[in-house]
Amino acid sequence: TCALPIYSAISAAHRSSGAGLALLREAKRAAADMWCAGIFASAPAGGRADELFSALGLEPVSRIYFAAVE
Repeated sequence: TCALPIYSAISAAHRSSGAGLALLREAKRAAADMWCAGIFASAPAGGRADELFSALGLEPVSRIYFAAVE
């Protein structure tokens, strides 16, 4: 069993172009081709991607935390 992590960013100029949707669909296809159980995708909390992921059936399963270092 595997899960395919998706690490990418859609530039602001392309966020309404369908690029993110196309990327997620391709990731799901690639994961299926590799017999993976699913995909992991991340996005900034509260951003537009949260709505997109939810609409596409992705479910939140964990949180990622960040701390800046000096």
